[in-house]
Amino acid sequence: MGELLIRDGNHVKIDEKIALFETSKTVFEIVSPIEGYIYFNPLITSNKVEPGDLLAIVLPSNNYSKDELVDIFRNLDQKNIIEGKISTFETIFSKKALVLIGKNKLDPKVFSGKSIVRERDVLKLLKTIK
Repeated sequence: MGELLIRDGNHVKIDEKIALFETSKTVFEIVSPIEGYIYFNPLITSNKVEPGDLLAIVLPSNNYSKDELVDIFRNLDQKNIIEGKISTFETIFSKKALVLIGKNKLDPKVFSGKSIVRERDVLKLLKTIK
């Protein structure tokens, strides 16, 4: 049994409680590992959560579309999850960003240092190149 304490897309601070999960023996508090905006996994469609399921991530901004969030969650790999937290992960590209990168023969390494690359990021780069 669980209770979400924060709404999807809300700003959270470091160590802010975001959820409570109860077992037969105890209540676990889930806190945000970083400051940012929390997004709950849109790929989880049932109320049943299994150990190891990625429930949410905290991102630096709050302007992601539902499709972008689905891409982000699909691209996250279990190896990036340590004790329920996301460790430093490689750059995640949205599907639309990957199409533009391939079509324009860009080296994805030009986006190194960015955690997430969206279509608008690629378009912005293309404007500076032309």
